[in-house]
Amino acid sequence: MGKLIAVVSGKGGVGKTTVSGGLACALSGMDRSVLLLDGDFELGNIDLTLGISPPVQGLIDVLSGWTDACSAAVRPWGNRSLWFMELSVSPLAEEPAQLAGLPGLLTSMAADYDYVIVDCPAGVGPYFKGVVSAADMAVIVTTPDRTAVRDAERVATLLPGTCTPRLVVNRVRPMHILYGASPDIDAIIDRVGAQLLGVLPEDDRVTPLQNAGIPVVSDRRSQAGRALADTAKRILGRRVPLPEFW
Repeated sequence: MGKLIAVVSGKGGVGKTTVSGGLACALSGMDRSVLLLDGDFELGNIDLTLGISPPVQGLIDVLSGWTDACSAAVRPWGNRSLWFMELSVSPLAEEPAQLAGLPGLLTSMAADYDYVIVDCPAGVGPYFKGVVSAADMAVIVTTPDRTAVRDAERVATLLPGTCTPRLVVNRVRPMHILYGASPDIDAIIDRVGAQLLGVLPEDDRVTPLQNAGIPVVSDRRSQAGRALADTAKRILGRRVPLPEFW
């Protein structure tokens, strides 16, 4: 049975999609079979950041019985171990009733992969609740600013007991922490109440890479990409030291 990982955030713009795509690409590069699911029906854009042609059908189409999971998933770049699926390309995805079978379907799909990674929409709406109710782990993504950290804390309190919370702090600038312009990582851990999984530094290479549809983890010059690869290794249980600049 594979593991279902929900990548969540209380606030938009914290890099949740970057983390989702990076973890999926990194894990697939470590010989794990991965299904990456873009769970944001309104503003989903993982396909653009990874250079993937958008699927014709999505998960809601599977739930509705219009297609099957194998037909709805696509393999980017001919990758043998990574599949991609959108929540839906149908306006019917806006109906909460369409998601009644979502937890069960996600659980059954996890049996076919080593990891299913869901890029959840920001916030704590019905889609978030449906995914985390089935998830084994929730990767809570935040940036080191007060509003994002407070929202991340809120998200952590709403996770079911069956879902293990883990924290990724994105866009970290060590000098900001040193001079008190940003809260330090330990303070963020204490506030959110989740074990730290990864720390991703601010990296000017991320945006150009995503604009070009190139996975961040594939660029060895990207500090954020290397940090994402280390984060994926920790998901596998490997002991990879965290940076100690706070």
